[in-house]
Amino acid sequence: MQFGTVWKSDKYTFDADIYHTKLDGAYALSPTLDANGNAVYYLGGTQYSKGIEVEGNVVLGGGFSLYANATYSSAKDDQGNWISGAPSDTEVLGLTYLQGPWNVGAFAQRVGKAYNDGTDLSGNIVHQAFTIDPITMVNLFATYKFDKSIGFAKGGSLQFGVNNLFNQEKISGIANATNGSTSANPNQNDQLFLTSGRFVSTTLTLNF
Repeated sequence: MQFGTVWKSDKYTFDADIYHTKLDGAYALSPTLDANGNAVYYLGGTQYSKGIEVEGNVVLGGGFSLYANATYSSAKDDQGNWISGAPSDTEVLGLTYLQGPWNVGAFAQRVGKAYNDGTDLSGNIVHQAFTIDPITMVNLFATYKFDKSIGFAKGGSLQFGVNNLFNQEKISGIANATNGSTSANPNQNDQLFLTSGRFVSTTLTLNF
């Protein structure tokens, strides 16, 4: 079930929707890996997902626009346990510039608190064993488009980007945790997944 609305004008755009879904026979990610280090999934029963999402864009003038998006949600099984890895909220705030051949933007994205499952001393799954703290990252990009021919190319674009500008290496997930390990009682053998560090890229695209 989902309901939404959209409103647009020359300067503003806004949309929002509310949803509530039920998924029977859903698969969930196991907190342990197989003998080859691969992810393992198991039948997690019925899952319920509900929340609200809002999104908007404002044209500031002079080529600048302000964009924002926010989602607040709940993803739980039929026992009231959070689905492993599902964030409680996400937010995005961005400033873009589009004028002539230039397209430049900066976006800050936040992923809210989430949980990962673990196992007890007997190897049984323990829901919400680990709390994954919110993560915020900033990404930048700048693209210049040119229409003049260069050799056999009929125009193209040059893009420069920086992902994770402030090099935030945060814990994004935990797998293959030692039996009985939790956020309050971690083990040095727990396998952690971290967000990728700062990444700089340059892309040249040519049209033929």
